Amino acid sequence: MTAIIKNNFRLQNARDFLENFTGHPRTQPLNNNITINDDGSFANDQQGQATLNLTWSFDRTSDSQDNTLIKNDSVVGLKNAIGGHTQDRNHYLFVGKPTVWGDGSQNDELYPVPPQDTMEEEARIWDEMLGLKKITETTASLVVPRFDWDSSGSTVYAIFDDKDSNLYRQPTPERASEASTRNLYAGSFYVLTDEFDVFVCLENGNNSPSTEKPVRKNPVTDLVDYSDIDGYVWKYITRIKQSDIVRFLTDSWIPVKTLTKDDNSGSYQWDVQEDATPGAVLSFVVEAQGSGFVRTHSGKLTSPTNISEGGVVKGQASLSALTGGAEPSGSVGHYNGCEIHIVAGDGQGSVYKIESYDGVKITLTSSWKTQNGVIEVSSNSQYQILPELRLESNGTTAVKAKPILTGDKVSRILVLSGGSNATYVKATLVNSAGGTGARVRAVLSPVKGLGKDPEKDLGAYFVMLNAKLQYSEGAGDFPINNDYRQIGIIRNVKNKDDGKLATKATLIATKKLLLTGISSGTNGLFRSDEIISMEGASGNIIKAKVLDYIPSTTVLSEGALTYIQTPETGYGTISSGLSVTGETSGCEGTIKPSGVISEEIKKFEGEILYLENRRPVLRSSDQVEDIKAIIEF
Repeated sequence: MTAIIKNNFRLQNARDFLENFTGHPRTQPLNNNITINDDGSFANDQQGQATLNLTWSFDRTSDSQDNTLIKNDSVVGLKNAIGGHTQDRNHYLFVGKPTVWGDGSQNDELYPVPPQDTMEEEARIWDEMLGLKKITETTASLVVPRFDWDSSGSTVYAIFDDKDSNLYRQPTPERASEASTRNLYAGSFYVLTDEFDVFVCLENGNNSPSTEKPVRKNPVTDLVDYSDIDGYVWKYITRIKQSDIVRFLTDSWIPVKTLTKDDNSGSYQWDVQEDATPGAVLSFVVEAQGSGFVRTHSGKLTSPTNISEGGVVKGQASLSALTGGAEPSGSVGHYNGCEIHIVAGDGQGSVYKIESYDGVKITLTSSWKTQNGVIEVSSNSQYQILPELRLESNGTTAVKAKPILTGDKVSRILVLSGGSNATYVKATLVNSAGGTGARVRAVLSPVKGLGKDPEKDLGAYFVMLNAKLQYSEGAGDFPINNDYRQIGIIRNVKNKDDGKLATKATLIATKKLLLTGISSGTNGLFRSDEIISMEGASGNIIKAKVLDYIPSTTVLSEGALTYIQTPETGYGTISSGLSVTGETSGCEGTIKPSGVISEEIKKFEGEILYLENRRPVLRSSDQVEDIKAIIEF
């Protein structure tokens, strides 16, 4: 048995995770001050008077008097079991590990060990956790890998291809290797321009480098067609908002969001989402160009008419050259089986199949179309005679396209009308116009249409969490005279004092000692990272590692010392009244009464969802650290 995890599953998991920060309608308080009894009725004589403006559907039932009741699990169950979203769960980003990697050598510190998902490692994480910052809807976003449009003209971009199993893993090693042999680079199927616009590549000039920067059109729903310049056709998707640029745009990542009616703000992206056509043909891939397609011609119709032959109405017209153009062939049957495309003048956009050619005049397999009894083509209609392209589709609107020839080969299929609601389109280049061997296939849009759901269309299977540690924020929740080497994410952090889910913006995860009677040692005051020792009541020696020491600004002999205990120091209980000595500084002090201040979080409760090991990051009181964590689903 074989199986795969679908991309839809990855995206849904990413969206579900993000929803934890942005909230869900079901987890929001009701917008009325209504008391609901356990049986689902309204209290305080509000029965029949209150209006519940719920944003989700709920079940109704009726009693013996045929009164409408709301099922208990529709409102009361949600009210009791879920409550407001902020009471349901929380997420915090934490920093930790002030201890060195390995033996502290430069090589060990520059190359941290990979994180381990073991119970032993998790216990160590809690031991060395320093501070936490709450993650909110403004600090989380879906993101995709960043690919800038290359202004050097050295990059070949992939096309959006519904048959590409590696679409969201571009560029593949195979494409990168192939491009390298041409002294080029391989890019993804979308780009970000220097104007912060995102475009999807629909055509790439048969794997040619892109030399013309895509620029948004007016209206924005129009394709950016550079097929006559570098062969590329682009579709505009969105422009990154300034607020998202600051929070989530990095050298490696682009924020992506699918808009709803509530947050569209009349944006360009909303126009694209609303204009997206389900099941439309986006482009055609020329799998084989074939050869010998020479029975073609461009010219101008003369004397078009409909005639009846054996009871069947067929269209006829004479062919003539355009001014300065080549004359049509005089050979009988030369254009038999080809298609004639009306490319200018009356009837522009129509396509007909040529049944026969007598050396001057064509006869079609069908009649010319008429409007109000008048044939749509006339003597001002210009045409192109091309190989026949047969299109079969299960869509509700017809697909229209025409071959583009370079010499005697098929180099491109131009989409004239992409149709709609198709899940199957078969394209066949008939061996007409003298040529053979050409193969093409249609590329279909996503079911909802390309641009309708940018998160899905671009493969947003990543969540970025952004947190800034600013100076000494949180009144000392983050040590400012030490470093950290780990960041992570915890769900359902609880307060140490009451055991409830934490709601504060920042939390400290370390203990603190308030000291008095401090006398400077031979090497000054207590130092970060030094070991302090104390003699316990039973004569045992208790040790800890100093994270930060902040002298009092009012009493010279007092100060506050934050510390951690690890397997290396041991885990003895520290209490008020103990004498503290710095083993490196020689500094001494005594813990004040009630001078052991506990951490704000309940250790070892909550779920560590993400962990990243980093090189040392030194904190100081005058710096801001902009931390960005990426989670892949």
